[in-house]
Amino acid sequence: MHGGLLHVAFNMYLLYVLGPQLERWLGSVRFLLIYFGAMLGGSLAVMMFGWGQATLGASGAALGLAGAMGVALHARGVSPRQSPVMGLVVLNLALPLLVPGISFWGHFGGILSGAFMGYLLIWQPTRSKNISLQTSLASGTASLVLFAVLAFMFGRMGGLSI
Repeated sequence: MHGGLLHVAFNMYLLYVLGPQLERWLGSVRFLLIYFGAMLGGSLAVMMFGWGQATLGASGAALGLAGAMGVALHARGVSPRQSPVMGLVVLNLALPLLVPGISFWGHFGGILSGAFMGYLLIWQPTRSKNISLQTSLASGTASLVLFAVLAFMFGRMGGLSI
């Protein structure tokens, strides 16, 4: 489900721009872990902080790829600010603040969890001599499960009562 043709178009554009390049760099397993980690992390943020707002779509997962791309660029020595990715992130964080009915927490949680998954699956294996790819994959998988469990728990609780 998506909130209209424009919503689908934005998500498909992000997937088109970021998906193939990230999957080529990382391989399918790490790419899928990042995508689903961002999806569940975005859902977790909504369950915790945006419980009352109706939310749908795959924006959190698509924006998570942007967060992971920022980490991947930084790991390669390229400033993410020099990439069009930063503009996409800023635009997609601003949209929910400017347009009613778009989930800020889904977008924000997706970007943060995608960057976190990128840290586990991209940054650590390339920058640390003590972290193997297998350890990185195990950490990414554990994070995915943790995001899912926490999203389920907060969903059952009805979010945080702040």
